[in-house]
Amino acid sequence: LRERMTEGGLQTGQSAPTRSSLLQKLRSAADEGGDISALVVQRVLRELSIEEHVDSVMEHAEVEGLVIRAGHGRWTFLE
Repeated sequence: LRERMTEGGLQTGQSAPTRSSLLQKLRSAADEGGDISALVVQRVLRELSIEEHVDSVMEHAEVEGLVIRAGHGRWTFLE
């Protein structure tokens, strides 16, 4: 878990975006209420060629206090 929470935990096919730039892209992809689904997260990860699991990425965001789980496969970004 500790390794997944560091920058080195991202597995990419090309140069890796930073964790903060990934989270910014995810926040931008969320709807106007700040909600994001696992499908949208997966799409963003695919666009960035990141081979990390959706749950791993979003668990990291939860640990940082950036999102809360809003249900199965759904999260809400906090202000």
